[in-house]
Amino acid sequence: MNVIAIELGFGTSSYATRLNSDGKPDVKTFVSVVAQVDPKVDLSSGMGTRNTVQISTKNGMTFEVGPEAHLASGKSAGRILNNDYMDSEEYKALFYGCLVLAANSPGGSTEVDVLVLGVPVTSLYRADELKSWAVGEHKIGQKTINVKNVWVIVQPLGGLLSYADSLGQDGFERFKDMNTLCIDVGFGTVDSLYSRGLKVNASRSTAVEFGQGVLLTEIWNRALKPAFPRADSVPIDLIDAAFWRNTGKLTISGRSYPFPLCEGVDSDGEETQVRYDATPVIESVTNQAITPIKNQAGSGFDIDNILLFGGPAKNYLSAVKRAYPDHRIIVLPNHLTAVCEGMFLGGLQYAKKLKGK
Repeated sequence: MNVIAIELGFGTSSYATRLNSDGKPDVKTFVSVVAQVDPKVDLSSGMGTRNTVQISTKNGMTFEVGPEAHLASGKSAGRILNNDYMDSEEYKALFYGCLVLAANSPGGSTEVDVLVLGVPVTSLYRADELKSWAVGEHKIGQKTINVKNVWVIVQPLGGLLSYADSLGQDGFERFKDMNTLCIDVGFGTVDSLYSRGLKVNASRSTAVEFGQGVLLTEIWNRALKPAFPRADSVPIDLIDAAFWRNTGKLTISGRSYPFPLCEGVDSDGEETQVRYDATPVIESVTNQAITPIKNQAGSGFDIDNILLFGGPAKNYLSAVKRAYPDHRIIVLPNHLTAVCEGMFLGGLQYAKKLKGK
């Protein structure tokens, strides 16, 4: 049976269609930038083709999504970071774009037996609505993709499934009797999932709106804005890059500065008037994210495992350690792709159950 997993996050979108030669899901991830474009305008005169998919909506709008969608975006383009995300045209464009990219990739197909969709903990109540919308035929450009079954799960469960799969049979037998707290750090929210093995305890799980997007915004407003008075605003992607793409370097106006602390010397050793310290802001925001999670999950004496994953996971590690100083915090080595990997693995099992009926 053909299985596809799609995770549409505020920060990144991922999809998986097959297992690699090592038995791990082959996950493709790109930034969740949706660029509105005019399909009639091509200033490149055919000299360069972006690695994107164009999606036309019923109201006549055309969007580009995919690994190079940022190359088509205007300066005002951004991510939707509110509860209306799943109702937006941008969310639908990302969904259709991932369907096409998945169908075109190795192992992909226009006939989808099981589509696994991941949602934040706070959005699981919309699972039936998502299923009814996603099941059926979708005509996207020249392709018609038929989705026969949809399984909706909360995103941190995907990370838990990925971790469980990595344990092997003996490790999984021990894991089944352990209490695990999963912390999934996203761009919009930080979700937590408490479980006994794979059996979820909803009353000790929660989600808070202090994800990476809030962290970046607060860093700009409280730490960087006074240091760059001539910049009325800076794309938060530039600050985000200082965490992962150019770790420890903040590049603004073509000049790089040490990050999160700059004391009047830029990254090339030249003196500058720029001074800032984002460390207190990072500690404050990440603490605000983890404190309610601890309040919901408990002090930790009955918690055996604490798993930390999601793209920005490492930015929140210190806060998790402060909240649970006696625990060994496991940052999943595949923390960026763990959710989609687990969704795909779970989808394979879900497909077997459907086939057995």
